[in-house]
Amino acid sequence: MEFNELELLWKNTGSSLDANVSLNRKMIKELTYKKVKAGLIEIKATSYIELIVALFWANYLITFLIDHLQEFKFMLPAIILLGITIFSTVLSIKKLVAYHSIKADETIIKTQKLLLSLRKLEKMDVKSILVIIPLFSAPFFIVVAKAWFNFDLYVFSSMLANYTAGSLFVAIILFFVLNRYSYRQIDQSIEQLDKFK
Repeated sequence: MEFNELELLWKNTGSSLDANVSLNRKMIKELTYKKVKAGLIEIKATSYIELIVALFWANYLITFLIDHLQEFKFMLPAIILLGITIFSTVLSIKKLVAYHSIKADETIIKTQKLLLSLRKLEKMDVKSILVIIPLFSAPFFIVVAKAWFNFDLYVFSSMLANYTAGSLFVAIILFFVLNRYSYRQIDQSIEQLDKFK
């Protein structure tokens, strides 16, 4: 074999090795992104379920508001519930947008920023429990009692106050439990991308 032939063979092997390394790196990146998205499937599923339930609930509340336009004491709880539903819907949509923005062709830094924004949204969702549960519980029963049984729960106003105080206690417990475990999948996804760098 001549020196020229060896040199040509070496150059061809070097370029094919570079191509193989590049292809392997691309395949590893795609697998990592698939693993990241698979780890976030729970967030995706719960966000879709929350969105569907919120749309039906909002429709129900709007119908209730139209039916009870003359009764302000029943409109106020329904308006509170509708506001909470709108807030929850916006959070779910933002989480889904962040989830679907994670793609293998994006840079790792951009994906990590998306994961951090998803974590921030999850944190906001968990923190909102402290406000939503106490605000949601009494109006929910007031609206349901009036809509389904035509019963005025304001007759038991002291019970409603005690119930709201109790729901605050439940919200605090849920907050601590969810705050401890909610972000695990997102943190693991961020760590997987850190390894890929």
